[in-house]
Amino acid sequence: MQVTGKSMLRLQIGPVQDFIAAARTSRDLWSGSYLLSRLMAAALHYLEHREGVEIIFPCTGELSICRWWADERADAAWVEGAEAPCLSNKLVACVPTGQAEELAQATRAAVRGTWQAIAQRGRHMLPPGIQQDSARMARYELQVQQHLAVDFAHLPMDLPVAEMQGLAQGVTQETPLTRALQQLAAGTESARYAAVYYLVDHCMNA
Repeated sequence: MQVTGKSMLRLQIGPVQDFIAAARTSRDLWSGSYLLSRLMAAALHYLEHREGVEIIFPCTGELSICRWWADERADAAWVEGAEAPCLSNKLVACVPTGQAEELAQATRAAVRGTWQAIAQRGRHMLPPGIQQDSARMARYELQVQQHLAVDFAHLPMDLPVAEMQGLAQGVTQETPLTRALQQLAAGTESARYAAVYYLVDHCMNA
């Protein structure tokens, strides 16, 4: 993987636990999983068409859900297996450093736009009595606005080791991050990918 001029971007869609907690049946669980997979498909579809972007995780090209949702025309041919909620809620990509923030924000906007479109279709499926109840619809809109979280972090792949160690100062126990940083500081350049990966994860969680 090219290092110079590239950044690692990590994006996460949630909340996963809220979907699970709200489920009462296996159909509910499937629906929550599919919603998250659909939103991730929107993120992947946006990013994979940007110049200089390499999707690291998840795999996209052969997944039916990605191929199906790449074309949302009403007459689009059905792709067998597209109903499987098989995408993780996490994305990792290598992007041009100068565009990392812009790409992250635009990907978040693509996810939120898809979420709003799904909510709009759901709104029209509600019983007329609920649609005409302004108080209930206000609660619906509030839930739509507040429920989804799209978080991201990105760091240059060629970040100096000293700066990486500074970002990881709060990590006091031995972890995959500290081990990768130790190897990198000792001159094992092959540990750079792991060090940046775990550091981006640490920064986002922090």
